[in-house]
Amino acid sequence: MSTQPPPTTADTPLAECPGVTPKVAEKLAALGIACRDDLLYHLPRRYEDRTHFRALREVADGDVITWRGTVQGNRSMRWGGRRVFEATLSEGPLEAIGEVLLCRWYNMYSLSKALAKDKEVIVHGKIVRGKKGWTMTHPDFEVVDEGEEATIHLGRITPIYPLTEGVSQRLLRRILYLNARPGAFAIGDDLPAPEDMPSRREAIEAVHFPETWQEMRAGRDRLVYDEFFILQCILARRRRDRESDRIVRGAPQPALADEFLRRLGFSPTGAQRRVMDEIAEAMDRPH
Repeated sequence: MSTQPPPTTADTPLAECPGVTPKVAEKLAALGIACRDDLLYHLPRRYEDRTHFRALREVADGDVITWRGTVQGNRSMRWGGRRVFEATLSEGPLEAIGEVLLCRWYNMYSLSKALAKDKEVIVHGKIVRGKKGWTMTHPDFEVVDEGEEATIHLGRITPIYPLTEGVSQRLLRRILYLNARPGAFAIGDDLPAPEDMPSRREAIEAVHFPETWQEMRAGRDRLVYDEFFILQCILARRRRDRESDRIVRGAPQPALADEFLRRLGFSPTGAQRRVMDEIAEAMDRPH
């Protein structure tokens, strides 16, 4: 018997999509995500280049970097009335590395287990050179896991999504991996588009799992094109519906217009006369 989940459709409720529990579905509803297609079209707000990591000897004070290291030690303390957690990271064994990176988080009470000694960690943030060496305050971080899932978060152009309380980047990226990775879904491509644009399925894959920056931009361009195309279709339908409603107008009364112009006390400009002619023409139409 197959253990693969049943295929999803555009309107599959979010709680029935792979990797989404009812509790998580309830939280994602705050982002307007209620079904599979809502999830596929929940686009990243930005991306981080995690395809390579810089060594500390290559960085400058104030750089925003992505860096990979191993936890050599950690501690919790109180500083200025706030609880502070610090982790000391190095690029290798302390005896072989001259410099380390001190990462600091305020009022985060549960990091000691996640950032235990010997854990391998990815951090992303602004690096500052202080009296005691390199520091990074409140960086985004991920503990490196072995196995397939590591490729969801590391070693690629990594999407950063709009979030809601109780849903982390790591959790949302894993859900998108299960539902939007290449080959994981089928989607209609019935909207016409220029031949040089990717298909809608390729575009969704590209914005969530881009292999290059160019591929990501091409995917976003296609989705923007679709949005404008649908908007134009809606406006055209409204215009058609409006023009299909025929009305009965009274007979034109040019004397009233002449009297209005006489009382103005000045002569209308050429542009004003053109507008009046356009209004008169519109008033003669049967709809």
